[in-house]
Amino acid sequence: MDDAEGDDLWIASSDAHVVQAAKNQFMRDWDAAVLANDRLNELEKGEEIEESRIIKNNDEAIRIYKWVAKSATKEVMYLLPSARALIRVFSSGIINYLGEASKKGAKVRILCPVNNENLGIVGKIRESSSSIEIRDHEPLFTTVLISDRKHVFTSELRNDTAFDLRSALSFSKYSNSVPTVQSYITLFESLWRQKQLYEQLKEMDKIKEEFINVAAHELRTPILPLLLTAESLADEVTDKRLKERIDIIARNARRLNRLTNDILDISRIESNSFVLQKEKVDLGKLLADAVRDARHRAISKPDLKIELDLHLPTTNLEILIDSQRINQVLTNLLENSINFTDSGSITVVVSQSGDLKDAIEVKIKDTGKGIDESIRDKLFQKFVTKSNRQKGTGIGLFLCKKIIEAHGGTIHGENNSDGGATFSFTLPVISV
Repeated sequence: MDDAEGDDLWIASSDAHVVQAAKNQFMRDWDAAVLANDRLNELEKGEEIEESRIIKNNDEAIRIYKWVAKSATKEVMYLLPSARALIRVFSSGIINYLGEASKKGAKVRILCPVNNENLGIVGKIRESSSSIEIRDHEPLFTTVLISDRKHVFTSELRNDTAFDLRSALSFSKYSNSVPTVQSYITLFESLWRQKQLYEQLKEMDKIKEEFINVAAHELRTPILPLLLTAESLADEVTDKRLKERIDIIARNARRLNRLTNDILDISRIESNSFVLQKEKVDLGKLLADAVRDARHRAISKPDLKIELDLHLPTTNLEILIDSQRINQVLTNLLENSINFTDSGSITVVVSQSGDLKDAIEVKIKDTGKGIDESIRDKLFQKFVTKSNRQKGTGIGLFLCKKIIEAHGGTIHGENNSDGGATFSFTLPVISV
């Protein structure tokens, strides 16, 4: 090995393996090379020489970085790794070059993380030039600047805490090689389209949520008077056949009212406006009322028994919960059991759980058809149902899970070894 001179390293060897490796490398370079006459012809015609090189000196890297930005006349694709990176290139004048290019008709697209740190600068850029399009993107570790689909400058991020460009840049490269430039164009276009589709989906979700919210509110307006009128008529009518028809109206009006309330709850959950109204509640009474209502709903199933089995330290245990929401959970779980259990029993078992007895566990065990295996793993997801009775919407269990988790508890369902299913949930005991 000869002494290194500058950044060069010379190796002399007669080893057959080393010689063969050098020969192979030379042949690869030879095959990829351009004939000297062809290159001379390109130079005479004024065509640009293709090159790809690593830039070790940051001062030179910044000079080339700015030159690539300043040379743009038709199109710029710019990928920035962080919110602060936009602050740095704004301060260094690179954004000004792109602004000038956009005023002359160049199409400028920027992908960059946007947050409170650089939101003001994003606003300034958009105000200064409406033809510069900026889209929010996840943080990365590399800067990519493509000018006129001919030049690409890339640099790895070394120090994102820095406010000056020189301290932030690390491993930088420049290329005007067509394959290299094209590969970065493909990358940028893919990220740009992905972000565009994501924003379109967000807008569609927003429109959908607004429509559902308005529709649910509008549905409540005619449902309530319809329900109240049907219930009033049912109390007044003595004709058995007519009373049965009125009961059908009232039952379906109640179901529709429950569905609209569930849809509104989903809208609140997804917009992060779902709030619990906690109060001191006698848990035993709440459970007894829920079981009594369930018995009334199952009156058409004489062979089905619904029982409450309390195992609490006191019959009037008071805990801090949203009684309306917990009653909603109990109603949904009991109604599911009633729908899928024609005979046998449904038992609500209540006991303390946890090593410190700091939670209440409620189990609803039935002798019905059990949980279909195809949906067991996604039982509490939205709109998941396997009901063949045309009663399930796949909303109830999703809401149950969200309500219980909002209370700090857990919920799950499983099939019993002897048939039927058991749904159970826990509620933390908070002193009141």
